[in-house]
Amino acid sequence: MGEIKPSVVIDIPEELEPELKETCWMQRVPRKLRQVNPAAYTPKLISIGPFHHGKPTLDAMENHKTKYCEKFWERDFCKHIREKGIIGVFTGEVSNLRQRIWDIYAGTFDHVKDMDQLLKVILQDSCFIFELFLRNYENRFKEKEDITDYILRTPWLIKCIVLDLIILENQLPYFVFT
Repeated sequence: MGEIKPSVVIDIPEELEPELKETCWMQRVPRKLRQVNPAAYTPKLISIGPFHHGKPTLDAMENHKTKYCEKFWERDFCKHIREKGIIGVFTGEVSNLRQRIWDIYAGTFDHVKDMDQLLKVILQDSCFIFELFLRNYENRFKEKEDITDYILRTPWLIKCIVLDLIILENQLPYFVFT
């Protein structure tokens, strides 16, 4: 057995605790922490959200994201979304979602210049994730040879995407999915 090391508890008075903005929850990893292991905080294959969008090293998956997004909107259950104009509510000028999405991200983005572009990135990335999960669900009982989807039939690719989806700076706000 190892020796028991003493522990220290630091009690910060409530008045000294940082005040968190109610809206700002998606943040970049602090530079000093990133320097310890940059690879742990940088996506290798796919960008999700605005922080890493447009980086040349992640461009290869943009075509797949576009295709997945298009296929998602072709699904039967998506037809009512188009008919009711729900996307217009999401992206419209009067939508409070626009400002809410903008406010949830702290910091600046390298390749996302305005709110319209941010909303397009969020919408495409969320559709990609939905379509990826739906395809994975639909293929769960198929033999590997019967899976026609390039991403799902390539084990290393799906593993890399899964790892990229859990990176802190590669996230979307939860309320976008609800």
